[in-house]
Amino acid sequence: MNTHLCEFIPERYATLTHCWGDPSRPPLKTDKASLQERLKEIPLNSMPANFRDAVSVTRALGLRYLWIDSLCIIQDDKHDWQRESASMASIYRCAYITLCALQGNSSFSGFLDKRFLTPSVEIAYRSSLCCEISGTYFIRENSNRKNSFHTGFKPLTSSSWMHRGWTLQETVLSQRKLLFTDSMVFFICGKRCRQENGDDTFSPLRLHWPEASVTKSGTQYEVEEWKDSWNRIVEKYSGRIFTFPEDKLPALSALAEDIAFATRDQYLARLWESDIHQGLLWLDIPPHISLGDDACMKACRTRPFTAPSWSWA
Repeated sequence: MNTHLCEFIPERYATLTHCWGDPSRPPLKTDKASLQERLKEIPLNSMPANFRDAVSVTRALGLRYLWIDSLCIIQDDKHDWQRESASMASIYRCAYITLCALQGNSSFSGFLDKRFLTPSVEIAYRSSLCCEISGTYFIRENSNRKNSFHTGFKPLTSSSWMHRGWTLQETVLSQRKLLFTDSMVFFICGKRCRQENGDDTFSPLRLHWPEASVTKSGTQYEVEEWKDSWNRIVEKYSGRIFTFPEDKLPALSALAEDIAFATRDQYLARLWESDIHQGLLWLDIPPHISLGDDACMKACRTRPFTAPSWSWA
């Protein structure tokens, strides 16, 4: 089956969220020079492992379309990049499912083959009601039951993907998520999480962003509640890692767009107009300095310009 770019929005599609990795070895991209070629064909053997695996999962789910940022945004076209980044909220919210590649640190890692599963016992079965129904059970020890709720999700919460800047809004905005770790697959829909071992629990992502659902149904929240929600989100977000510091504003813009729509407030470089007096009470603390250290009061910005000096961005 031929894989290529298409220039229309399909009814049902999957999205991929992943770590790009080392800038010196970027994932397969679309630029002005390669656009026409990409529209004709993108050979599977030219794709990095994460992309090939994502294509396989998309097809297995019966879907024909897959959105990948580096391929679907013309990377050296500023206008296309701005237009597409402004559409991120709808892209991830309207996706049928989002595939989350948590393994490895780049698009070349792959997420289907490199798995370290507990050894299992294979047991064949045949239905006593209908002899034509048969299959195989795989029984393995459920190591998660020996641990706490938090420890059981360690493969998910400790991954580098969970610490990348762009992945926060991609995760929050997506309605359904398949998260591939090196030991288990997690399916998260709304507040619930179904694990590959059969466990059904509350989504562990809500432990990290407990009020993130404000972006899904902001009208049910009072103004003070969504302000608190935003503050919790950006506190986590501010410590995330960016390959390019200038991405720090765009990588949260889709989430801000949802909140602005729900509240009709004005977004001012990561602060909100109605709450500007509270929003200005931020403190930039370097990772190696404690809050009580006098040195943190003298900390100054040395990174390239990303936002006005009064913004925590």
